[in-house]
Amino acid sequence: QFTKIENKCILQQQKKEVFSLSVNNKYKEKQFYDINMMNRYRYSKNEEENIVNDEDFKEELKKNEKSYEQQNRSPFRHIFWIFPVITFCLGTWQVKRLKWKEDLIAEREQLINSPPYKPSELPNDLIDLNEEELEDWYHRRIKLSGIYLKDQTVYIGPRSLNGDVGYHVVTPFYLLNNENHNLDHKKILVFRGWVYRTVRDTNVKKRNFNKIKKPDYTADDVEELQLLILPVNERKGKFVPENKPSSGEWYWMDGKTISKIYKTSQFLGAIPTDTITISPDPLPIDLSTNIRNNHFQYIITWYTLTACFIAFCVIISRGKIKDSGVDLNAFMKYKNTHKH
Repeated sequence: QFTKIENKCILQQQKKEVFSLSVNNKYKEKQFYDINMMNRYRYSKNEEENIVNDEDFKEELKKNEKSYEQQNRSPFRHIFWIFPVITFCLGTWQVKRLKWKEDLIAEREQLINSPPYKPSELPNDLIDLNEEELEDWYHRRIKLSGIYLKDQTVYIGPRSLNGDVGYHVVTPFYLLNNENHNLDHKKILVFRGWVYRTVRDTNVKKRNFNKIKKPDYTADDVEELQLLILPVNERKGKFVPENKPSSGEWYWMDGKTISKIYKTSQFLGAIPTDTITISPDPLPIDLSTNIRNNHFQYIITWYTLTACFIAFCVIISRGKIKDSGVDLNAFMKYKNTHKH
């Protein structure tokens, strides 16, 4: 009876020492979770004899070690490195895009803030240039004199402004009294700004879109405008309906069709907001610097994802995979130290 009690005490002490050894071992994660399995193979069913079954225990440990190595040496866990490579390339591409966009904005602002061209400095055929030939003049300021043909105004929309629904206003402008007389008696399109829906509805009801009157004006009606040259055509959205010129419904800026109907050149000028000194009607909108630049946010997003993917791949590559086996070397070290 005394021998049984002594063997049980020795067994309990051995379990505590094995647990302590496993915590300090380089395979402590495996040892910590599998103490029960070690105890199952370390002792035979006959607890009184306290015989260590080395052969069975070694065989089981080798199987588990082999499985552990196969999982950690699998080439498939390295395939995840493709994700940080892709996100890093996208972030680097956005850096280049940011530099390009900043240069574009700076160049456009320089053109916009440059002194306006006088009529005498303009080419004789400027108004008659097509869209491709006019690109070199985009976002430059010019001075032109003439009169608005308000009975031919086109309302494009609906467009929202500060939460209100309204329309963009484009009005033909009849050129008169310019220093360069080659520009006179020609019509261009001028983007004037934005009006409320009620203003548009009131003016459209009074219109006869099938009849275009000849310009009727006096010398007092002539005014000088400072304009920014802009592209005359707008890209039609996928879900935007087709324009209905016969009823005065224009959903998108189709410069070619408007110029054909109202017999104007395909030339669009916008009034710069810094030239308006009185209460405007329509409300001015600055289309010249309307360039979105969100590339810095995209850079942060892609590089943050890159850092997260790298951390994930490092963890996978190090082989932090829990296994159901235990360390043979740790057990043999314990066995040689605690012989009985």
